Amino acid sequence: MKRVAYNRLSMLPSACVLSLMATVAWSQTLTWLGTPIGNTSLATAVSNDGMIIAGRAGTVLAGSLSADSLLWNRRTNTVQQLSTDGGTVWMMTPDGNKIAANENLSSPPYRAFIWTPEGKQYLPGYSAAAFCINRSGTLVGGGWNYGSGNRPILWDANTQQIIFAESSLGGEMWGVSDDGSKLLLYTRSLRAKVWYRSSNTLVTLLPYQNDPYTLGFKLTPDGKVVVGTSGSIYNIWTGVGNNYRAAMWREDNSWQVEPLANLGGQRGIAYDIKGNTIVGFVSTPSGENRAVRWRLSTATTQVEDLNQTYGALLSSGSRLRIAFGASYNERFIVGVGYNAATGREEAFLLDTRVCNRADVDGNGCIDDADLLQVLFAFGATDIDFWREDINCDGVVDDADLLQVLFGFGSGC
Repeated sequence: MKRVAYNRLSMLPSACVLSLMATVAWSQTLTWLGTPIGNTSLATAVSNDGMIIAGRAGTVLAGSLSADSLLWNRRTNTVQQLSTDGGTVWMMTPDGNKIAANENLSSPPYRAFIWTPEGKQYLPGYSAAAFCINRSGTLVGGGWNYGSGNRPILWDANTQQIIFAESSLGGEMWGVSDDGSKLLLYTRSLRAKVWYRSSNTLVTLLPYQNDPYTLGFKLTPDGKVVVGTSGSIYNIWTGVGNNYRAAMWREDNSWQVEPLANLGGQRGIAYDIKGNTIVGFVSTPSGENRAVRWRLSTATTQVEDLNQTYGALLSSGSRLRIAFGASYNERFIVGVGYNAATGREEAFLLDTRVCNRADVDGNGCIDDADLLQVLFAFGATDIDFWREDINCDGVVDDADLLQVLFGFGSGC
């Protein structure tokens, strides 16, 4: 079982963390989140406004039980410890108001819970662990200990009641579609599977060539794409070992395995997919892990090293090692890297927003597509329309439309 977290709530002073945060609100920024517990930290999930970040801290690189789940809350300027005695957290809703997490990992019974701004809501089930929550925040999935092994379990997030607890199929649940019709499982056959609930049909996500295992980390809200890894699975937090590769499986491609583009090394994992953005890590030929981003439409042929794209934000010697998560609106990326200023492996928050860029869709050409995007979003003040708000003033209006018109045809 990919074990998860432990108990009480603890509020930690965060001035040391927040002092490292960039003060420029509307340009690309890289924020190192510090190590509130122990000597390492990592971030796994982030809200659409970049104000709620979930992850782990402790001696993260020593093993799954040596760190606890954390919440960096930039709205309240605090860091909150969500577990003790071992804990993990993987997913949150787009607004950051519901987070699926775990505690008490070093000894059973493990406990699954949902964090909300009002506190922790424990989920029923003996030795249960929560690994996923759907986009709308209505369903939580995970694993529970039944007899000699783990089994998938699904909860109603609003009532905290069990919808079903599978007793015959070994494994855990790592993804649930927004309507609950499709579930992403990791079974004792060491294969990821997609479960169509309406027809009770299981589709096995086969590995690449002769790889021994497949592990799916995320299922898209529509249930049509899974990202993860194919190969010899090692510690999912540290990116060690060899012979495993980032991969995806798509319903539109009959769930065939599709290895993602790499940087020439021998390992990689795709940890998250949000919209057209896939994030994770791959290794270089020399064995160094690099945090990367793929675009869904070109993921099998192109990979983007975040250390190159955002190199201007990195101080000398600092590196972004693994990208664990992205916000639903694709603006923020979180993970772990080496912070040369502190000499530690630390969680990072990357804001990818660029102001005054009229190429809204980022295809290199300011054209009709960009114009239509701004027109359809006209009047919006929602953070989901951060691309269309070209001048970063908080509203999509005439000023943004004029930037597209003045730049029309550039790069085409």
